[in-house]
Amino acid sequence: MNILNFKKLAITAFITLLGFGLSLESTSNSVNFSAEEIGDLSSNVPSVDDIGNIISRTQPIFTYSGNVKYWNNPAEKELALYIKDNGTAHYIVLQQTNYKSSLTDGNYKVELFNTGLLLKNNTSNKFYFIAIDDNEAKELLNDIYKRGQKVEGVDLSAKGIIHHYSPVDDLDAIDAVKLKNRSVLSYFKLNAECNHGGPGASSCSFGKFSGGSVSCKAGTYACCVENKSTLPSSKAITASCSCKDDRK
Repeated sequence: MNILNFKKLAITAFITLLGFGLSLESTSNSVNFSAEEIGDLSSNVPSVDDIGNIISRTQPIFTYSGNVKYWNNPAEKELALYIKDNGTAHYIVLQQTNYKSSLTDGNYKVELFNTGLLLKNNTSNKFYFIAIDDNEAKELLNDIYKRGQKVEGVDLSAKGIIHHYSPVDDLDAIDAVKLKNRSVLSYFKLNAECNHGGPGASSCSFGKFSGGSVSCKAGTYACCVENKSTLPSSKAITASCSCKDDRK
């Protein structure tokens, strides 16, 4: 089920339940609502846009469970995850984050949202939430708490959250990044003008089977560029994405 149909179904179900509840109340107690009372009642009902935003915020754009490799580069304030999933290499990068990583390679459940990343260590059952400095990310964290999940480590300081993916053969490229002590973003070389996003854009995305996406905090803008992948032995076309500071 795609996200649009899911939204329609959720909205229809919500309105149906609301109508059913009003019907029961009226039937059992023979209550007649005045125009003012109906107005007060309707003002507390979430709008279609509100429901859509909740669904969009809480619906992961990428999920995975299995082996994850981490690369923490304090000099660049960068935390990166590297995942091999059915022949596709995924890099998830927190750009300019203050998160002090205690994460180690291992088996994790990964849920990537538009503005944040929820991790569960499948061995210790501990949860971690790392996100951009953004109100939507704060609302997402509140939604996670409402699930009843206890989160061990929380950080909402990142400049941006980036997802790169490409079907490549060299799926241990993160080790090359570590050996050269480079940032993952510099490894993908974002060195051209944006052809997706640009000044004023808080997010952008590119590609289908290979590509990328990025969401950025206020004061920055999202930028994606189509280019040849710099991964060894790869001829894949991918997207390099990052957050750039707004021009003064």
